[in-house]
Amino acid sequence: MALFVAILALFDCRGSDSAAQSMSANPDPLASAREGLLLCIGPKIDKRECNTLTRYVLDSASAIETHADVTMSAEVVMSLKFVTTIQSGALCSTFREEDTRSATFTIAGRPASAQETSFLRDQVASNMRSRPTGVICLNFLTSPQGLVAQVILDGVRHPEMDKPVIWTSPDQGYVAHP
Repeated sequence: MALFVAILALFDCRGSDSAAQSMSANPDPLASAREGLLLCIGPKIDKRECNTLTRYVLDSASAIETHADVTMSAEVVMSLKFVTTIQSGALCSTFREEDTRSATFTIAGRPASAQETSFLRDQVASNMRSRPTGVICLNFLTSPQGLVAQVILDGVRHPEMDKPVIWTSPDQGYVAHP
């Protein structure tokens, strides 16, 4: 249940190189966040659910504080903070073990107990130590089907991980859910 694996699992197999060629790039990846909107990765619009729901805090020009609710399994959602930067027009983050040490969890919609939280943090940290995490970047492109997050891991494009995204107002009630 590694954080990196969970983040990657959010990007199921979608997209292709030919599809990417018909997309246009977004010049400011945080334009919508500057308007107070949340990024919903893998939206289920009819249920107002996201695989990951992210809020960006834009207090600095170079580093952006990111708050993400990440679906880890059918019942577990992890909430954590980490730093995001803009590199070549993409949002990029390195997921670190220390980021998971302050993560909180919900299990089947209820807050995890202290014991469950400790166990889940240890599991995520252990799995992160056993796998290289590297830098994951999201490049937002507009396609005929809507907005798509292109995934780049350690500088290598992974079109099989592309995922639809939407920007949504906090008052729309979207939540992270499998």
